[in-house]
Amino acid sequence: MKYLLTKDLWKKIYEYDNTYHIINKLLIEELYLKTSFWKLKWINRKMDYVSRTDRISFRETTKKIFYYDYQSSANDITKLANYWNFEFSPTYPSQKNNNRIGKNCENEFLTDDNSDCYKHIFQNIKMLKKYKPKKTKYKYILYKPKDS
Repeated sequence: MKYLLTKDLWKKIYEYDNTYHIINKLLIEELYLKTSFWKLKWINRKMDYVSRTDRISFRETTKKIFYYDYQSSANDITKLANYWNFEFSPTYPSQKNNNRIGKNCENEFLTDDNSDCYKHIFQNIKMLKKYKPKKTKYKYILYKPKDS
């Protein structure tokens, strides 16, 4: 059906009918909720006050993927990265020397460095298939409808 109408006509339809945009936004939110496999990746090792050094060295030497490290949403990790990169104000002299504005950490998705993790993502999407996004006062959440 899409090829029966010209591009200009489709632009006019999308211009006046916002159903497409509403449904698309809801689908994107649902995808974000069902694939919350984000974590902070520390670029500046001296600044990493959160992780223990023995845990870091163990993870660097093993090739095993720790899925429980990737349990945050994109929005939450972006807020954390912005805090550590731009808002964190060091209180101790050693912290002041270690802080590099804008270059301490970044967002990392599960498949950024691990290309064989798509199976895990699709399993999670399949498991949450019957859950739907619902808008609350501040954000979207997943819920399971009663008829499912």
